[in-house]
Amino acid sequence: MTQLDYTVGVGKESTYGTAVAPEQFFESEAKMDLEITTVSAAGLRPGKGVHRTNRNSVVRRAVMGDIDVEITDAGFALLLEAVLGTKTSAAGVDTFTLKTNDPMPSYTIEEVVPFLGGSGQAGQTFAGCVAESITIDVKEGAIVTAKVSWIGKQYATKGSPAAASYPAGDELFTFVGGSITLNSLVVSNVTEFSVTIKNNFDGGGFNLGAAGLRARRPELGKRDITGSLNAELVNATITDWYTSQNALPIVLNLTTSRGGKLDITLPAVRTKGELPKSNGGQVSVQTVSFEAFDNGVAAQPVTIAYKSAGSVADPVIVSATWGDWYLDPGDSYALTTVTGATTVTLERLPKGASTGTWVTITATADGGTPGRYNYPLPGDATNAATYRVRVKATNSVGVSVYSAEVLKTVTP
Repeated sequence: MTQLDYTVGVGKESTYGTAVAPEQFFESEAKMDLEITTVSAAGLRPGKGVHRTNRNSVVRRAVMGDIDVEITDAGFALLLEAVLGTKTSAAGVDTFTLKTNDPMPSYTIEEVVPFLGGSGQAGQTFAGCVAESITIDVKEGAIVTAKVSWIGKQYATKGSPAAASYPAGDELFTFVGGSITLNSLVVSNVTEFSVTIKNNFDGGGFNLGAAGLRARRPELGKRDITGSLNAELVNATITDWYTSQNALPIVLNLTTSRGGKLDITLPAVRTKGELPKSNGGQVSVQTVSFEAFDNGVAAQPVTIAYKSAGSVADPVIVSATWGDWYLDPGDSYALTTVTGATTVTLERLPKGASTGTWVTITATADGGTPGRYNYPLPGDATNAATYRVRVKATNSVGVSVYSAEVLKTVTP
């Protein structure tokens, strides 16, 4: 082990502050930290002219830190969900929007920092971490980067940290694979673009009984969506944008050669300047800071779409029909047309129930009719029974979709 062999892993928690194993590792410096706050008593004694150890106490332990990454076309989705909070997936594309209610998801960050001389390592976990902000930077001649800032609940040493693993064959997003539109027009004079989304969590939660730790997740505040861009002065477009104070849309598109994409859409952006200025005979460049708003028209003030290269599309149930149901095996069937699925199963609720646990119906594919599944059903020879049923289609990475639920009656 050398000083190069540090690792940073992140895992999503099911219970706030309860540490979990990493599910994704990032090529980032290990920068998480523990800030311990102490106070000294005001009381004095003759002959004691300095602070005393027995009058100095720990009053707060707060976790904080950053994860800085060069963005690739595999694995970045976890960080986007951590900051924005809401994720939907369709056709292999993950779309992230701002979660509008508490709580935000929490994560465990696990780091390994090697000891000098290769004699061992400092394994450490930071549980109850929520993402306070993300800044994405796109600069000419550079790799696209992101900084995610965290605040957490507690720190612990980790004697046997998880072995790091990384996506195979992932590719970096760079300035070369990018384009930007302003007010629905592609512009070619932008040399730098940056956007920051900040959740503005409250700073409380250090309550009695929590031993100086946060007793609860941080609560969402009013978010800020800000940024900046540098653009060569080729026309009056940016000047007019500033002086009119119109709220215009900005869309940043980034791609990789193997099909990855990262799209950032800001439907209503107002700039805070600047007017054109000379540059000593060099090319004049306008540096423009901006803020994104909710304009009451667009569904979201910010949307980020991310596609991992080589990602598997969600399965699609094109159609699902059910034949008459009989007790005899083979007489009952479902006829389906499904794309993108590796398995198709039929499910039912308990007899007569409209809610509850779905149970897989043992079915056999009909070799003579593609998409037909035959099965026996529970029932008896004299009494009809009604069941709520559906079709479940699952792809190779475990994503499942379901057909509309149907009420069917078993005919004796």
